[in-house]
Amino acid sequence: MNKYNIYKCSLQHIPTELSMAIERYNIDYNIANRNGVKMGRLAEKIYFESKSKSANIPFCHTMEGQAFGSKVKLDYVNGNRIVEFPIDKLVDIDKIPVADLQNDKINVVFDAIEYLKNKSIPVTVNVVGPVTLATSILPIEEIYKGMAKSTDDTKKLFQLIEDFLVEYINKIVDLEVDLLSYADPTGTLDILGVKLYKKVAGPSFLRVLEKIDSKSNTKIHICPKTSTSLLAVDLI
Repeated sequence: MNKYNIYKCSLQHIPTELSMAIERYNIDYNIANRNGVKMGRLAEKIYFESKSKSANIPFCHTMEGQAFGSKVKLDYVNGNRIVEFPIDKLVDIDKIPVADLQNDKINVVFDAIEYLKNKSIPVTVNVVGPVTLATSILPIEEIYKGMAKSTDDTKKLFQLIEDFLVEYINKIVDLEVDLLSYADPTGTLDILGVKLYKKVAGPSFLRVLEKIDSKSNTKIHICPKTSTSLLAVDLI
């Protein structure tokens, strides 16, 4: 394959079924992002409306960032987005709230999984990779600058993120979801370039992947944009 032939994603990030289900059934989107049963019910509606192979949760890439204290503006039309970070500078990394599985935001996902499984609905859970999560915790320019300089604060941030993702993913796997989709849309080769990808983003993504419980029945799907990035720089 061409060394820089990175997969071009055509996936629609804001599925039209989401807004259709919310408006058709008069669902409160704010509550559906704060309450696991409500999240499960909305995912159930979308599953039947779209005739998909599985119900997909959560509804955005900001859930993990919220676990670290980021504030989010919910918008089911244009997509949820981070509006306030817990810290603005990498040098303040020691002030960041450390996420764990007791976090209310994360437990919403677990409760939604259990709701859907009790309904015998196949479940797909989407989890972001380390760079994307980092840019949900700090301004993107701080992350890229820190990666380029390879600072101790950057290493500490990625260690926190990797530890959390391993624990979070393995909890999801323990709940025996049908599919776990693991993707790092902000941390691919075409965005970062070869040097940063091979030195920071790719290895960080793989360190998490290597610690996922491989004995589970859950299938792990790696985003093809990520897998082609890894392949292009000989990391896999």
